[in-house]
Amino acid sequence: MYSLREKDQLVNLCFEKIAVCQGITVYVRLDNEEEYALTWSEQSGIFVYDDWLSVKLSLETKGRQLLLSLSAEVTKGVSWPGRSWHPQSAVRINIASLGDISGLCAHYLYNSWWTRPHFDCVLNNLPEKTQSLLYGLEDEYHHLLAVCDEQVRCEFQGGGSCWY
Repeated sequence: MYSLREKDQLVNLCFEKIAVCQGITVYVRLDNEEEYALTWSEQSGIFVYDDWLSVKLSLETKGRQLLLSLSAEVTKGVSWPGRSWHPQSAVRINIASLGDISGLCAHYLYNSWWTRPHFDCVLNNLPEKTQSLLYGLEDEYHHLLAVCDEQVRCEFQGGGSCWY
């Protein structure tokens, strides 16, 4: 069973109490370019900023597959200045580590209709617009696939001390 758990002020995705994804942080960006770091609220099971920004990560298991989806909300009050989501990178989920990766193959969007492979062992080197990530841990392989719909785009990318 998958779950989100906080340990030592870090939020981890766990499978049967073993962390498989460590150091999850969530950021949101609004249309005025302001970015907010959300904090984990274990009581409500969501990432929040004050009482007006929230991101809920929902976990659904099908066999050994995990579907992670999110819903984000800007709660507008009477004096709200009318903010909305930024059109690009409105919600960013950073992940500090997936464990000791023995190798990986990522496919990134090279142009609007073609992907190219990327081979590396360092997640921070993932190219922008990565669509698929196959990585090895010890004697197992795991696959992450960015799933999009008509309104929302999802992709992976390496970054500073985390990747997202």
